Amino acid sequence: MVENKIQRYKILPIFLPHQGCPHQCVFCDQNTITGNSAEISIEWVRKQIVEFGLKSDFNPSSHTFKEVAFYGSTFTAMPASLQRSLLKPASEALERGHIDGIRISTRPDYCVHMTIELLKELHVKTVEVGVQSMDHEVLRRSGRGHGREESVQAVKTLKREGFITGVQLMPGLPGEDIASFLSTIRDVISLNPAFVRLYPTIVIKGTPLEGLYQKGLYQPLSMEKAIDRCKKGIILFRKAGIRVIRCGIQPTPSLQKKGSICIGPFHPAFGELVESSIMFDQVNLIFKKISLSSDPAESIFIRSSFKGFSILKGQKGSNLQRLKSLYPGRKIFMNQDPTLPDDLIRVSNESGSHWDIQKSIRS
Repeated sequence: MVENKIQRYKILPIFLPHQGCPHQCVFCDQNTITGNSAEISIEWVRKQIVEFGLKSDFNPSSHTFKEVAFYGSTFTAMPASLQRSLLKPASEALERGHIDGIRISTRPDYCVHMTIELLKELHVKTVEVGVQSMDHEVLRRSGRGHGREESVQAVKTLKREGFITGVQLMPGLPGEDIASFLSTIRDVISLNPAFVRLYPTIVIKGTPLEGLYQKGLYQPLSMEKAIDRCKKGIILFRKAGIRVIRCGIQPTPSLQKKGSICIGPFHPAFGELVESSIMFDQVNLIFKKISLSSDPAESIFIRSSFKGFSILKGQKGSNLQRLKSLYPGRKIFMNQDPTLPDDLIRVSNESGSHWDIQKSIRS
């Protein structure tokens, strides 16, 4: 299947909370994060994969890419027999053409040669590595049990072996500041993974991190700082040509249950908040230029296609309101314009001059 012809992307997520994980990281409670605390049945996994692969709503002409993804575990730390049992039905579905890909997630210190051969044998295409940070002190204080070098070697090895390799990072871990976060971003860019996920750290009830927070030994990022930190990371990754496929933790029902999260920058649409902030900065740069060269009473029009218009406008119109407060007296209008390409925002004035912004929604 040619990637640029894919119109839809369907994932069957199979959550394996804490399976194989040899450590208790301070931030982690996979049962709450994944919403799954039950024992995983191999037969249940097989049934889910078979049903997923055979669903009738997958029309080959729509170029839907179907992927089985194992999340919430250190997959390669599980016994090889269990890995094989879990991957076999997915591998069989791939061989029959019922799915197009298999994805797993693991820790940097469990990317070993024997496991890699098993993953290849069973047709795993994508491996996500929970790097979290490249700062030794941050990793130590987070209870990760590995250092920077293990992450570097894991990504290099997986890429060399031909896997599509992704990196997961957690802004706001204990001991991290903006300098160490940006240093982590630069380190990851130098490794050139295929994609990155950014999960701002939140304090989940019952985790060691909650204990640190209650004792005053840890303070999570505010929502504003988390958005700003992720925004800086996304901009740097995009400049380097690295996709950020998710920003913000998946809002599972158990995670949204009252009392599950003690404190932290959690929002069901966190990624959109970050994208809106990036968009505001780009539009505001143009407004600053316009303000230097045009009548302050002149109306300004901001137009975007239907796709991404809500991100341009901001949650509850926040971007529009911010512009109006920064440029009082200006008449500012935001409108949807179906004639514009999806990747373009156009700012224009009453005189007919216009400025275009190439937007990147969910790169």
